[in-house]
Amino acid sequence: MHLELFVEEPSAEAALAILVPRIVGPEITFRIYPHQGKTDLLHKLPARLRGYRSWLPADWRIGFPRGAGTPGRSRALKTQRPGVAPGP
Repeated sequence: MHLELFVEEPSAEAALAILVPRIVGPEITFRIYPHQGKTDLLHKLPARLRGYRSWLPADWRIGFPRGAGTPGRSRALKTQRPGVAPGP
């Protein structure tokens, strides 16, 4: 399997470059595409998705990870992880 990850900024790319291999293991390949903010990502996304439509292999996945700074995201993650108490 292969993952294509689109992120809003280079700092998210740096974090995911460390985290993704630890989460998915060495058998899953990935590539991270950083953008210059949400506006840039959303502007380029339709063209990228149209491009993938014509050749995306069956075992590839496209992801749009949301940062923990997104309102409500931290709490949602904490409540979904066993052994982690929900935030305030």
